[in-house]
Formats: sequence, structure tokens, C-alpha cells
Amino acid sequence: MRGRVHYAWVVAGVGFVALVMAAGFRSTAGVLLVPLHDEFAGATRRSAWPSP
Repeated sequence: MRGRVHYAWVVAGVGFVALVMAAGFRSTAGVLLVPLHDEFAGATRRSAWPSP
């Protein structure tokens, strides 16, 4: 019984990995928002309707 891992540790590990992945997925938009804005900000100004 020395080399076996208890099932609760497996569940805890999978839960921890899922939480870390979810946090990373949610922060992706915040990380990419500024570079995407810098890249495509001029494109929205060029294609916008003319102001009166």
C-alpha cells in the first residue's frame, strides 16, 4: 500500500488544475485587450461612418 495515491488526492489535484486553467482562460481577454486595441484601433477609425 506504500506506492498508491489516495483517490481524494487525485480529485484535489484535478480540481486544482481545473481552477488554474479556468483562471488563465478568464484572464486571457485582459492580457490581450491592450495589444488588440493597439493593433486594430486605427482600423475602426478608418472604417467608421463619417461624423457630421
